[in-house]
Amino acid sequence: MMNLNIDLSAALALTFCFIMQISMSIVFAEDQLQLADKHKASGNYKEAERLYARAMINYAIDGKAEDREFCRILKDLAETNLLLREHTEAEAMAVRACDKSRAILGDEDQVYAQSLSVLARVYSAQRKHFQARQEMLKATHVMVLAVGEARQVYRTTLNHLADVYSRARMYKEAEQQLLKVVHLQAAVSDGDAAYARCQLRLAQVYMHMGRYDAALQCFELFNGIRNKAEKTHHIFAEGLRYQAKLHEQMGSFDLAVTVGKQALDTFTLLYGGQNWHVKKSIKDLAFYQKQQSLMNNNPFEGKEPTTAVEYYKRANYLGRIRKYKEAIADIEEAIKLDPASAKDTGYYLITDLTQKNKDWVLEKKACEQWAAKCPDYSKAVNHLAWHLLTNGDPALRDPAEGLKYALIANEQSGGNVANILDTLAYAYFLTGDVEKAIATQKKVLSLTGRRSGNWTEFHQRLLEFQAAQQSE
Repeated sequence: MMNLNIDLSAALALTFCFIMQISMSIVFAEDQLQLADKHKASGNYKEAERLYARAMINYAIDGKAEDREFCRILKDLAETNLLLREHTEAEAMAVRACDKSRAILGDEDQVYAQSLSVLARVYSAQRKHFQARQEMLKATHVMVLAVGEARQVYRTTLNHLADVYSRARMYKEAEQQLLKVVHLQAAVSDGDAAYARCQLRLAQVYMHMGRYDAALQCFELFNGIRNKAEKTHHIFAEGLRYQAKLHEQMGSFDLAVTVGKQALDTFTLLYGGQNWHVKKSIKDLAFYQKQQSLMNNNPFEGKEPTTAVEYYKRANYLGRIRKYKEAIADIEEAIKLDPASAKDTGYYLITDLTQKNKDWVLEKKACEQWAAKCPDYSKAVNHLAWHLLTNGDPALRDPAEGLKYALIANEQSGGNVANILDTLAYAYFLTGDVEKAIATQKKVLSLTGRRSGNWTEFHQRLLEFQAAQQSE
């Protein structure tokens, strides 16, 4: 009888210890989650990743791998992997988060929508643009079903959709989504960090489009909010960084340096000296100061070029300080003095400068001029073809015409030049012949060594073509 009592007491004690261990483990996992969220919000992504991974393990050990919080951990861990640019790990974890959340929570749940959004952003970072758009549009649809359009989480999803469009250089589509976000956010509040974030994202898109006046208007609204709010919020530091970048792109280097210093000071106040944002701001500021010095120490001041070489040298300097129109004028003078330099150097530089100036109409004219002046030169013809497929203004693109010139350039080059075949493959893809696009892109890769700087881009394009074929 005594042995039985001892056994029973021992069993009860073991059971109690086991229950206490589970309870403590759950509390510990919850503490880990709270800490992970704080580290993620402050930009300490490596520590956040470690804590999310530990919390995931503890929840699984505790038999909590089938609840909502576990799905949320998977999603947050995938997003942290993405922020750390660990794209392979991020993709695997995001796929797992999508599968798990859909199986447990259903296909009209917020966590499932957020998991799809993370997966889309991973694909976008990997330049798998077709897959990214598919998953992001699905995420947006699910989020509407889950929470409607009034919640901030829906506006966040639209922001991510705009980012996916922007990465794919679909800036008009990105603008449309962001204008919708601005409208929805203004209905809630036009004076907080969320509204400021909307204006910042819209300004970034306008910067890509070359619509600098529109970007400045967005930043004017952004600064109005910043002046009334807590200036140490991350989004305000981020806004200063992009304003400095806009000033640099417009050739206002003194302003770029001034605002760049403000961005650095704000990031340093927020995160200390070792944070990624601080390091990036230091690097940016050094570049702006270099541009400022270059502007203030003009090596051509008081010297008028007399030869083609001298005009090309001054054009190079003017281009570096963002005086693109003056640089183009110098190149045109160089071509007059040395017509033989136009084919390989002059015309190409003009197309490059118009592209950097984001003057899409002049860029198209420059590409057409080069191909017209050198109709038997495959590089010039291919350049026009690529431009017709990718012009910064979608209204100026013409895939059918681009395919025509890509075929001519490919014939001129003997059908074995990787860059020209890459243009041809993309032209096939944009005109709907996915099968030919895939076959041509495979040939591109066969001609390109893995160590080539273009191999990754060429390979990602093939993956995009194959994803489009699978979705048909």
